[in-house]
Amino acid sequence: MADSVGTLASVDADELTRRVLRVPGVRDVYRPVTSLTGTPATLARWIKSTPAKPSGAVELNTKDGHVSIETSIATDRDARSVIVAREVADVLRGAAEEAGHTDATVRVQISRIA
Repeated sequence: MADSVGTLASVDADELTRRVLRVPGVRDVYRPVTSLTGTPATLARWIKSTPAKPSGAVELNTKDGHVSIETSIATDRDARSVIVAREVADVLRGAAEEAGHTDATVRVQISRIA
């Protein structure tokens, strides 16, 4: 079972969200939707494209000591979404490496192109 973490002690979810929002081409950051079996409220927010509060926009989890970081982004219409998502992943992976988690898993979803 995954636990919310403070294993990235030097970087919290709010700071990660701020870093993601500074990536050129990122318009908004949302909570990731992990499956279609998510709660109805989560799915409704995602479908309506309602931005998440910054504290919930990047999820940090651990399972058996392995760190995973997930988020979902909206990109600018004129940006190359795949490149923006790759840059967001690089930012998140870099933060994990700074905190000593060199094998962290990073997942970035593109939820919207606005």
